[in-house]
Amino acid sequence: MTGDEYARAVGERLRAIRVAKGLSLGDVNEASGGRWKAAIVGAYERGDRNITVARLADLAAFYGVPVTEVIPAEETSTEREDDPGTRTLTIREDELVARALVHQIGAEELLAKLDEWGLLPPEA
Repeated sequence: MTGDEYARAVGERLRAIRVAKGLSLGDVNEASGGRWKAAIVGAYERGDRNITVARLADLAAFYGVPVTEVIPAEETSTEREDDPGTRTLTIREDELVARALVHQIGAEELLAKLDEWGLLPPEA
């Protein structure tokens, strides 16, 4: 998934959550006291504008949902052709930071856990 595709996927989830709550973009602007401008939230929802992890967490909290509900599921493991029993985890740095934030641990600690679980490739 490219960065643009990921931004659109996050936006689709944000829009689905807002609509499920029965809120228009104007309602979000009004209910937040102007903190969440309709134009900005709309740009996030269309994937026209990237949202930072901190802002995503704040917007999820505003909607009353866990940030994990907003982060799209992504196929992050693939089987190696030479060993069908082995899986390799591919994760972008921004995803790592987001997932560490969700689990309330540092990115380095998350990397250590992934390594401990055998999800990272061996060092070359």
